[in-house]
Amino acid sequence: MEKPLTDYAPAEKASNTEIELSYHALKNNPLVRQFQEAMPDLSMILNSKRQVVYANQNLIKFLDIEDYNLPLGQRLGNLLSCVNSEDEPNGCGTTKACRFCGVVNAIVESMDTSKPIVKEARISATIEDDEITSYDLKVKASPLEHEGEQYTIVCINDISDRKRRAFLETSYLSEMYGVAAELSNMVSSINKEELDSDNRTIVESAEKVNNEMITDLLAQKMLNEAEEGELKIQPAICNSVKVLKDLQEYFVKQEISRDKTFFIDPFSHSIRHQTDPEVIRRILCNILTNAFEAIGPQMIVKTAVRLNDKYIKYSIFSPVSLTEEAKHQIFQRSFSTKGSNRGLGTYTARLLTTKYLKGKVYFNSDTNGTTFFVELPLSLEV
Repeated sequence: MEKPLTDYAPAEKASNTEIELSYHALKNNPLVRQFQEAMPDLSMILNSKRQVVYANQNLIKFLDIEDYNLPLGQRLGNLLSCVNSEDEPNGCGTTKACRFCGVVNAIVESMDTSKPIVKEARISATIEDDEITSYDLKVKASPLEHEGEQYTIVCINDISDRKRRAFLETSYLSEMYGVAAELSNMVSSINKEELDSDNRTIVESAEKVNNEMITDLLAQKMLNEAEEGELKIQPAICNSVKVLKDLQEYFVKQEISRDKTFFIDPFSHSIRHQTDPEVIRRILCNILTNAFEAIGPQMIVKTAVRLNDKYIKYSIFSPVSLTEEAKHQIFQRSFSTKGSNRGLGTYTARLLTTKYLKGKVYFNSDTNGTTFFVELPLSLEV
């Protein structure tokens, strides 16, 4: 018997009888059924021919169909009305465009390797009145053996909103940074020596505010890239004491540390170590910002750095104790004691330290105050 034509994945399909048998075998297994319904995403089970033989209620609701209309035997692209699925008579997986589809490739790779595979996919789908809509999907395909038959569990998460938000954030940050950089050049070109004291103060204030805005924009850009796993580390040799002195010079000019003292322990160890200068600066800056926000006028934030075996340890002390709630949630994203739309400082510090600099962040807090520690290897190559 001649095999059906395909431009990519195998086109053969199971018979209606085989599909019905698979469906009832899976449906009658309470563990499989409960597991599928516990899935928060759109979930389905495919047979070895990539055909749907079971679907959870989330998928059924998404397709806006009744249980008894479940399109058993269809392939995923056809089910989602992918615009390419009709290009060949055997549908999803058999067209030339399918070679580049994350959905098909996740399923095929999982079947070939018998391992869970996660991929992102973009699908253009036909909806009512031949209108085209686009989906950004995250697809996970995992092998399942049941009663001697090989199946694939496919879970789909619609990440379209996240992708659009990420695009808008990236575009906004890039545009704002360009404006801020242009403004910085304009302000820098002004000869302040020719200005009277009032105008000189205005220019200096504009320069200060603009520099703070650039710093904030770069910090947000770094966080976005770090959360997406796209942050590129640029290793360089740093001097530990100079890192603290640079931060001291920065905070002297900040409103947040006005009438407060940035103290560097004179017995700090001056150590050359390999790390990313911008990332470690952001980590310590975030923790220092929290420390200065927590204290009042005439109070002191104490910093130090020590060599501890093969690790270098920065410490930041503020004479303010954490509440019990803060102790347990201080590293949670968006947790803050300073109101809503805050709380990224310590979260970002730990994310950058653990994921990108191979270190760790922790703290001690008692009645005397709170000390945060940032511990890093002497080299990123360890």
